[in-house]
Amino acid sequence: MPPVTLLTLCTLLVSAAAHAASPSPKETFQEAKSKCTQGDADACALLGVHYQNGKGVEKNQDEALKLFERSCEEGSQIGCTDLAAFYVSSDPSPQRIQQSNRLYTQACDAGIGRACSGLAYLLKTQTPSERKKAIKRVLTLMKKGCDLKNGWGCYLLGTHFLEQKGKGKEARQEYERSCQYGHGAGCILLGQLLVSATGGPRNPERGAKLFYRACELGQPKGCGHLARLTKEGIGVEASPAKAAKLFKIACEAGDHRSCTDLGMQCIKGDGIPLNYSCAKRRFKQACHHRDARGCTNLGLMVQKGLKMRKNPRKALSLYEKACSLGDGKACGWVGLLYSNEFSSFPDSKNKSRTALQKGCNSGHNFACAALEESPEP
Repeated sequence: MPPVTLLTLCTLLVSAAAHAASPSPKETFQEAKSKCTQGDADACALLGVHYQNGKGVEKNQDEALKLFERSCEEGSQIGCTDLAAFYVSSDPSPQRIQQSNRLYTQACDAGIGRACSGLAYLLKTQTPSERKKAIKRVLTLMKKGCDLKNGWGCYLLGTHFLEQKGKGKEARQEYERSCQYGHGAGCILLGQLLVSATGGPRNPERGAKLFYRACELGQPKGCGHLARLTKEGIGVEASPAKAAKLFKIACEAGDHRSCTDLGMQCIKGDGIPLNYSCAKRRFKQACHHRDARGCTNLGLMVQKGLKMRKNPRKALSLYEKACSLGDGKACGWVGLLYSNEFSSFPDSKNKSRTALQKGCNSGHNFACAALEESPEP
């Protein structure tokens, strides 16, 4: 299969014209408001979603809750499903969890697939002892949600299979259904399995199409995954410049890993002009949202004084944050700083060796070499 032509994908991705025929959030808000006023309980639930997400109207959680409660009281099982989800996300107390279970069960019994999926997820994430007792019911609910064409249920079922050894093929099948029913996360997982040849043959070309579909469905990580394939020319035409555009879309939509990737292209001038200010901004953005590589790379810029004053103390703080978030390379840098610039700090030798050991365990040779040369405390 020839590679996907990314020019078409990028054009569609950034073009508002592709969605010109779709009603705007303000239009759907006004329509839902009008129908709700006329007594349409399902429309009241949709109106609540608009207030909850701030689509077409200023975000107002109190108003969203009132509308979900009204919709459910007036007999809308969609409204009851939204109310259950609202309770879980806003106040996961035992009392609210119990109420959510009841509402989800009621709506699931009425044939609302999203309620079956929501109840399955709720049961799956309860305490281990409860989860063991409920596993059969959880799987039944996932399947029911999926069979009712709710992509989330298929996604949960796919993830269940993926966690089982040798069930990659079954996971692919469920993620396929999830994506088919418009669940973007299912498209992403299926794309990853195709790119990595998990559960079947490798097919990066289709993986790229699935990442694009996820991006189109509003999943920023889908845009980010497509950008990575584009940068390396895996399954699509190689184009660092187009990758940078996709990384920017993903970053600004909330995929913080993509902010780091965009920062790397800015600092290297890879497909775009070299721009240290851009790199600093993107690394800072990623680090603020706990992306370890973002913190590490911002630390390197601070340590080297790239487009800013050198500040080893601040660099150390950034490396320590990145290390705590799981970046072994950053742990190595922490160890080196404690054994050199900050060797006079209290307990610096212990801190240095501990950090170098973490870096070495993560496979970073420079940390292993430094650890061998480091004296025992």
